[in-house]
Amino acid sequence: MSKKLVWLGWFVAAASMLACIYGNYPYSSHYTEKGPSRFAQDMYITFGSTAWACGVGWIIYACSTGHGGYVNEILSWKFFAPIGRLSFCAYIVHLEVLNHFGATRKEQLYTDVYLMVFGSISLMIASLFFAYILCLVVESPTMLLETIFFDRMERVFSKRKLIKETKTGTTKKIEYSPVNTEEIMADQKT
Repeated sequence: MSKKLVWLGWFVAAASMLACIYGNYPYSSHYTEKGPSRFAQDMYITFGSTAWACGVGWIIYACSTGHGGYVNEILSWKFFAPIGRLSFCAYIVHLEVLNHFGATRKEQLYTDVYLMVFGSISLMIASLFFAYILCLVVESPTMLLETIFFDRMERVFSKRKLIKETKTGTTKKIEYSPVNTEEIMADQKT
């Protein structure tokens, strides 16, 4: 891919994502009394999610093909690994945490900035806590079983396998038939 095309992709992705974030800013209630026209609302609702998804898709594509640059370096930090594992579980759990918070209120909730900040932080911490429990109880054992199952299936159904001999340090090819799995299991034990 040429450098011009990569720069064009980054520009279009950044412009579309910024338009999704700041597209409604001129129409926010503290800025003006007049809202957006019906056509502008329809265009934002119709194309906003698609534009955001295309921008995120470009970031994924560029980082996976080596055109990510600094963005790829930042997104590859080890700090993001546990957060990435918890994000899907937090996505699953957070609605139940919000429902529990809303259903257990005994009095009417009056909102102000401090309550919203502290409430959001506490709900986020509770969601991440329950996501961690869900990750430990469901996701990690499932990933372990999946790894064991697919690793075994790969060994059983592979037609060729390279086995490294520990004594001589050489590598030889051994042909296996998919039907005869006893010799594969015998080689695994050695």
